[in-house]
Amino acid sequence: MFKRQKLESGESSSSVTLGKVSEVASVFADPTYDVTFKMLFGNEEHINLLISIINSFLNFKGEDQVKEATLLSQEIPITYAGQIKTILDIRCITNRNEEIIVEMQRQYKDYFLPRTQYYMARTLSGKMFEGESNKLHERLPKTYILVISREDLFTRRYSLDNDNLYEKTVVPIIKELGVEVPGNVMNWKYYEINKFSRLHQSGRVPLEKDGRLSIKGQWLNFLDKCSKLEVVPGDVDEIIKEAYEIMMMVNWDAARKQAYEKARERELDERDELAREKAESEAIGVTKGKAEGKAEEQLKLLPGIKLAIESKLEHSMLKQFFSSFEESTLYQIEAYINEHQNCKIDQIAQEIGLIGDDGSHLGPMDAIYE
Repeated sequence: MFKRQKLESGESSSSVTLGKVSEVASVFADPTYDVTFKMLFGNEEHINLLISIINSFLNFKGEDQVKEATLLSQEIPITYAGQIKTILDIRCITNRNEEIIVEMQRQYKDYFLPRTQYYMARTLSGKMFEGESNKLHERLPKTYILVISREDLFTRRYSLDNDNLYEKTVVPIIKELGVEVPGNVMNWKYYEINKFSRLHQSGRVPLEKDGRLSIKGQWLNFLDKCSKLEVVPGDVDEIIKEAYEIMMMVNWDAARKQAYEKARERELDERDELAREKAESEAIGVTKGKAEGKAEEQLKLLPGIKLAIESKLEHSMLKQFFSSFEESTLYQIEAYINEHQNCKIDQIAQEIGLIGDDGSHLGPMDAIYE
């Protein structure tokens, strides 16, 4: 149902087959995949790109700007047996001794926002050692988790009323005063690319005096539109042009192209699987609903069946009057009533599986789908 077709050998050379993906060839790769995002921002050769996106997305200005950044191991060290292994997209330390984690998320996941809280806890807990609790105010570095998501994050169970913000800053606050906790070192920043795109298209993203997007807006627009363009835009800063050039696939070697292809295939396969599971779940729900409706109807008919059997009505007449029951079930009811004089309706219902042993409604499909 959800299979994608490969190109046949005789098709036009204007198309390209990426494994299971057939589409018009792109000039630029999509920078929001794990492999391409790290190519841009997790590479010492392009550390200037990482510094630029950090300064613009975290709104660092003046003395707060990051001037130097050193990439750290993506893995947060395990501190005790049984602890979950944690691998981050990008992790760095700045010239101001601030630790910054950058995460690129393409799809909405129920677990992702709680995971960013876990990342913060793991990062900070690894900074202190036994006997240093009285130095927490000196040793804990200011830590930022910068999350960039292709799909909306603050939706479904995390939806917010009147939310028209593509940028959200999260810090611990004193609720009664509405102010940040003094001495706070924990900072989360969330960007939702699709929401930015919707607002930008509707003219609700402010422009600079020269009519261009700010550097922050240019980065978001790059992440959103890069793979859809055929040339580098002329109205972007030089550093954004550099990012476009890195995403130009004609300059890639075979290994890099293959890694990108596999990343795209994995996501498409995952989306197909989710679609299949959703379709199956909906089909099961419809089938179960119909079965439960039938079970309710049959429960209402049991008193009549009991009376008919006790009145010695012939089986052929039972079959005619109570056609919603399988014939084998009618035989089962007849046998049970004949063997159990003065039995109750709920006992008959339990015997044929319309209710559970505890008297709760069961229904014939529950045993299959529960």
